[in-house]
Amino acid sequence: MKKNQILATIFFSLSLLTLLFSLPMKKAENIYNSVIRIHVLANSNDALDQELKIKVRDRILDFAKENFSEEYDKDQAEKAIKEKLPEIISLSEKSLEDAGCNDSVSATLSQEYYPTREYETLSLPAGEYLSLRVMIGEAKGENWWCVLFPPVCINSAVDTEDALANAGMEKKIILTVTGKKEYVYRFKIIELFQ
Repeated sequence: MKKNQILATIFFSLSLLTLLFSLPMKKAENIYNSVIRIHVLANSNDALDQELKIKVRDRILDFAKENFSEEYDKDQAEKAIKEKLPEIISLSEKSLEDAGCNDSVSATLSQEYYPTREYETLSLPAGEYLSLRVMIGEAKGENWWCVLFPPVCINSAVDTEDALANAGMEKKIILTVTGKKEYVYRFKIIELFQ
């Protein structure tokens, strides 16, 4: 009889742990599938290279504001970014050229791992996101990252909740990432395995 009780307790404990681990992962998966990040890597940590990274970032964000509609859903935004990659590279190189730098620029739209990140208006869990990655020169310097779609980093005047809702993100997920009502449970062990 005791053996059955021990087995039942172990089974119950494992079931409870499985449930606790799967709930945050499901919400995180919804978040990963709802946003496109942007990641700009400087040539080096030299002060000039860091300044140039900001110039490139600003040029890309201005371009995104003009070329990527706030009415896009994620698939439309992804398609538009893919189509505009050569133009993004060109305008980034032009931005460097205008500043007297001849570093090359490369850009990709691919899956990239990000650690948990807290922004002013939202919090994004660690994990793999679709990302516009822009690499300047050797890309060995400090980097800058944010959210390209929905356009929460493009215009500081944009209401984060509205931008997320317009992008088709579920209300529950919006509340989670903006920290309004729901709590985000994070398990360090899950982040390490991800």
